[in-house]
Amino acid sequence: MESKDSPDLRIKELESKVFRLEEEAREREGQHQRQNEHYERQIRDLESDREQMYLVMFKKGQQAAHHDIIEDKIIEQLTEDRIALRFLHDAFYCYLMNKGDSREHLQRIMSMLHFSEQQMQDVAKKLCSKKARSKHIC
Repeated sequence: MESKDSPDLRIKELESKVFRLEEEAREREGQHQRQNEHYERQIRDLESDREQMYLVMFKKGQQAAHHDIIEDKIIEQLTEDRIALRFLHDAFYCYLMNKGDSREHLQRIMSMLHFSEQQMQDVAKKLCSKKARSKHIC
């Protein structure tokens, strides 16, 4: 009988060992699955972080470009204003010094200062009345 128990016992031992190995394999498979999920989450987080970084960089690039455009416009406006001021300075100087046609210089000055038509007419009338008083005809 002992010879019969021996193979049965051996089979049971082997079956038990197979069962244990299958359990260990399932546990390892579960660990691997959890590790894979953990790494997948890390990859998604890294991709999300990188995407956010690119978005921030893109927005900063847009802001820098917008700032450059505004800066260029300001510089252009300051340059135009500087030219206008210089022209106004020269025209006013010539007007005061009675160089050339004073009326033309006055017209340029009023134009540079954006006088309305009514304002220009009022100035012309005032000058005519002053000239008339000083015995000049307009």
